[in-house]
Amino acid sequence: MGRRLSYIVREGPCRTTGVNKGGRGSKDLMTMRGTFALATLSLMLAVPAMAQDRSVQVVNESGFTIVQFYASSEGAANWQEDMLAGQAVGSGETLTVNFNDGSGACTYSFRAVFDDGDEAIQDIDVCSVTAVTYN
Repeated sequence: MGRRLSYIVREGPCRTTGVNKGGRGSKDLMTMRGTFALATLSLMLAVPAMAQDRSVQVVNESGFTIVQFYASSEGAANWQEDMLAGQAVGSGETLTVNFNDGSGACTYSFRAVFDDGDEAIQDIDVCSVTAVTYN
């Protein structure tokens, strides 16, 4: 019996585009250039901060208990250690996992093992996903 998996993507910076067709003098053009340069600088400073937010909520709505949970970075030779360390995530409960380990890696393989013996394995981009729900 396979589990369904859904996820929520992290919201990125808001971008607006459009052209004001009204006449602009050179003073308005300089103001617009200055505003653009400031906006570009703000985005450059915001991107590293956003990249550092790599926590993901693991939501269990499966009707079964998650008894083991693994998250291994892309290319890892094994599943690493069970992140639950003997604990469990019951149906209706949520686990928050922080991936801010300094590696900068975004792609992790998630493996959830349920109390009925079923497993769900999925690659997740933790830089863009905020929540993963097992149904």
